[in-house]
Amino acid sequence: MSQRAVARELGVSPQTYVWWERGAVMPKATWAGALADWLGISKSDVLIALGVLEPDERIVRGEG
Repeated sequence: MSQRAVARELGVSPQTYVWWERGAVMPKATWAGALADWLGISKSDVLIALGVLEPDERIVRGEG
């Protein structure tokens, strides 16, 4: 799949997607969820891949 097609699927500009892919900028947390859904992996796994979380860390929802 092309970068342009992935960007369109995610609802971002092709340039934004290229920046993410190259590591020039990181997606905002709101996009990490969309990216995780599209890839079929957890949001934690996306954040680990981006270097935001350590491999032994996970996102835990607060009780409320």
